[in-house]
Amino acid sequence: FHSGDIGHFTQDGYLKITDRKKDIIITSGGKNIAPQKIENLLKMQPNISQCVIYGDKKKYLSVVIGIEKDSFLSDIDSINDETTIEDLAKSPEVIEIIESQILKVNNNLAKFKTVKKFYIAPVEFTTDNFLTPSLKIKKKVVVETYKSEIDSMYKD
Repeated sequence: FHSGDIGHFTQDGYLKITDRKKDIIITSGGKNIAPQKIENLLKMQPNISQCVIYGDKKKYLSVVIGIEKDSFLSDIDSINDETTIEDLAKSPEVIEIIESQILKVNNNLAKFKTVKKFYIAPVEFTTDNFLTPSLKIKKKVVVETYKSEIDSMYKD
């Protein structure tokens, strides 16, 4: 039975599904990386609501980050009713917070699985743009929408 899922058996004998085979990233160095685990670790950080890992045929991984205004209210005093996600995405304070949270996740990953660069999307991820009705991320739509920003993360 070929479902396209990747998983393993737990010590109790249960099958735990961990990723989709079609989502596997193969870096230019030939390393196979399952992005879902890294994405889930990133989304556990207090200020990262959504993310899409990218890096197929690239030297390193990058990520497009989705944020929510409310998660920064206790961190940044200057946020008010007029502050937009676009304002926050450009804010040096927000960039520093997100960078520190990515570094925290990177510290627990193998070097080839670490995220080297990131882009904070200037819009909130909703069912109107990047989320399905069941709140799963539309990875292809995110990658297509931010293709130029992703490409710029790989220009050295």
